[in-house]
Amino acid sequence: MRGSIIILARPNDPAAALMAKQWSVKGAGHNDVCVITPWDLSSAGWTYRSENPGASTAVSQGRLLQAEEIGAVVSRLPCVFAEDLGHMEPADRSYAASEMTAFLLAWLYGLRCPVVNRPTPTLLWGPSWRNEKWVRVAHDLGIPVEVARRRTQMPKRQQQSTTKGAVTVTVVGQRCLGDVDKTLARYAASLANAAGLSLLSVRFTGAEKGALFLGASIWPETVTDDVADAVLEHLQGAVS
Repeated sequence: MRGSIIILARPNDPAAALMAKQWSVKGAGHNDVCVITPWDLSSAGWTYRSENPGASTAVSQGRLLQAEEIGAVVSRLPCVFAEDLGHMEPADRSYAASEMTAFLLAWLYGLRCPVVNRPTPTLLWGPSWRNEKWVRVAHDLGIPVEVARRRTQMPKRQQQSTTKGAVTVTVVGQRCLGDVDKTLARYAASLANAAGLSLLSVRFTGAEKGALFLGASIWPETVTDDVADAVLEHLQGAVS
């Protein structure tokens, strides 16, 4: 893989910091790793060329990057939040956040390099699906599911019982991370494929065959060293 690896993230994102540090130590295939936050979006130099996306530019900590110099992007940013723009006047933050989100959506769409995960019109890091949608898609794929219910109030004891013993499978490209039955790993991979995602965290009621699907998240709740390594390997393999 040639070019810089960009990590889009909110300020002080521990997962982004872990990936940047780990990938820099490993050399990331001799590519530098840049973390871009909403603060960087306020810097002069950002451009989007709809007629020629390869000529678009980005700015990371004052450094100007040509789109063609970017080897891959990992999006940890669902959208730009007004509270992340503390360097702006309070009255301007909500508007600026909306404009920055719209700009990033177009800018990411124009990139020809691998992007994890690709943006959609509703989120910069994939589809904005509620749990009911994930359950419906899983059911349509033939995956045994836990019935999804919503209540205005749920006793704490019942809340805990629905997640006790739950396990997580993390899909990264063609790999599935998690000590579970191979049937569950296959289910998780098929769900990621159906959603068009190269990174997905999937929860089941247990690790054994026959466990029920509970839900999914576009990003794992906790990014471990193994997940970070798998993401880097996926990015390197996507352009090899």
